[in-house]
Amino acid sequence: MVGAGSSGSTGTPAEEERDRLTPPPPPVRHRRVSGRIVILLVVILLVIGAAGGWYYERHHSKSGHAAPTPVQLQGDVALAAHVGVQASDLPGWKTTPGSSNSALVSVAVPSAAATAAQRTATATLAQCLKVPTAEVTRAFGGPSPARTAVATTPVYGDPGGAGLSVSSAVAVMRGPTSEHADFNVFSAAAAFATCYKPYAQAMLPYAAGSAAATFTSVTVQPATVTGVPTSRLHVQAFDVARTAGKATVVTAVVVIFGGRAQAIVAMASPSGFPATTGSSLISAVEGRVAASLPKKK
Repeated sequence: MVGAGSSGSTGTPAEEERDRLTPPPPPVRHRRVSGRIVILLVVILLVIGAAGGWYYERHHSKSGHAAPTPVQLQGDVALAAHVGVQASDLPGWKTTPGSSNSALVSVAVPSAAATAAQRTATATLAQCLKVPTAEVTRAFGGPSPARTAVATTPVYGDPGGAGLSVSSAVAVMRGPTSEHADFNVFSAAAAFATCYKPYAQAMLPYAAGSAAATFTSVTVQPATVTGVPTSRLHVQAFDVARTAGKATVVTAVVVIFGGRAQAIVAMASPSGFPATTGSSLISAVEGRVAASLPKKK
């Protein structure tokens, strides 16, 4: 039998001896990402996002429409001129040069004082309506990158000498988003009439006065418009009465918005525009705005 032990020393295996002499491998260390590196990565991502946003803004309008081509711009200019009041709407009426702005601005002769007064009045009006000042400015025909064309008409005067006059201003927008936002300024008729009165009062010194004297007071009331040809049009009307002494000029202002077109028609008279003439005129403008609407898919 083989004994359990031996009088000689027991040898150490070569593998164990080699393991004792070789130092153990260094412990695996998990590298921590520096906070500075994280911040740098975040900044890089933000810069990339900003660059993408800049590219989008440069090549698209805020409403998501690509910048119009020269041919499209020419078409919009023609559309703006076509939609407003035409000589065929008022046969026989005489024309005189009109204002370069809409009736809502009510500035007869542009000046630094008028511009400053309008800027302040517009901010007050926007605050009263709880809408951005830029939307009021754009809705009233002020400069805007969302607009592609604008056209104003001459003043059409009644040949019968009754003191009647008509004019209009039309803007064409890049897309319906801006048009909807602009009409939102007028959508609550009672609120607009209340908020617009201080604006009109502040602008009285710069409005075209009567033959008697400069206007001194103004009233604003919502009015009714009938016969809208399609529910896709947004229409609102207001009577603005300016008084100078015993003389009064009542301006019926009708805003007709649809698709990309925005038309503001002004019908002035000493005591109220004739209903039949006014209805026929507004129907003609509404029809042209409706005809410019894109076909439903």
